[in-house]
This record gives sequence, structure tokens and C-alpha cells, in this order.
Amino acid sequence: MLRKTLFMAMILAGAAFMFSCDDSADGGGTGDVSEPSCGNGIVESGEECDGDDMGTLTCERLGFVSGELSCTDSCSLDLSGCHGYCGDGRVQGAEECDGDDVKGVTCMDLGFERGRLG
Repeated sequence: MLRKTLFMAMILAGAAFMFSCDDSADGGGTGDVSEPSCGNGIVESGEECDGDDMGTLTCERLGFVSGELSCTDSCSLDLSGCHGYCGDGRVQGAEECDGDDVKGVTCMDLGFERGRLG
């Protein structure tokens, strides 16, 4: 019985090897992994974005106050829809100040006798 079981196991293993699956996308048997393709909607190696796929990036994560991040046809980020950033001279969002714009707060408001914020 043991010989018969081993014989069947060897036959099944040989059949599995001969009729193994093909991991190529087209079934051609090459097994080659396709290169990244800009325009397929999936961020891949060498791409900042692809179509609507920005990965986890947003205007806010890139340091802007608000806006809509978009992607160019060449799979690079388009920041033109992002607005406001620290250093633009305007207090926006959670900023307490930006350059000379201190939202009207003075040194006296902070308990000092004199001075200039900025």
C-alpha cells in the first residue's frame, strides 16, 4: 500500500510540474513582469502619481493649507490646485502667524511691555 501511495504522489507531482501555471499577464509563458506604465491609474516605481491615484499625498500633506492635488499626463504631481503655505505672508488655516502677519497680536497682548512680533 505504501508503494502504491508513493507512486501516485510521484505521478501527481510530475503532472503538477509539467502543467504548472503561467505567471505572465498574457499567458505567453515568459513570466516577465511588465514595466511601470504611466496612465494605467496605479502609482508605480518612478511615478509620483498616476491619474487619480496620488498615493497618500494631499496638498495638506505637502505643506499647503488647502486645495486639490492633481496629476499630469507624465505622472508627476501638479501643485497648481494647492493654496496657501507657511511663508506666503498670509495667516491661513492653523497658522498663528506668517511673516509680518501676526493676526493683530502685539507683544503687549503676550505680556511684554514693548517689542515687535514678526
